[in-house]
Amino acid sequence: MICNTLKAKECWLVVDLNSHQVRLKHEKKVPFPLIKEALTIWILQIGLVLTDDILSTKVLEFTFLLKEDKFKGLNGWVDSFKKRHNLK
Repeated sequence: MICNTLKAKECWLVVDLNSHQVRLKHEKKVPFPLIKEALTIWILQIGLVLTDDILSTKVLEFTFLLKEDKFKGLNGWVDSFKKRHNLK
């Protein structure tokens, strides 16, 4: 509805037009948001070239530190994370 869009106008004004989210019809809830947030902050701080192995290792480390016992997926989750954050 239009009223919902107007209520969320601040979110829409800061959307990166080149991001993966722009192409989505609706926002999907990200599974394990704490792991996603920790990994995002870590990536912004390190400034290194990342490989899938490095990302996977760090995801497992954050999973252990955050005690996310239900986290099972690794390769699919990392691939989705890279897609959401435009990482190649």
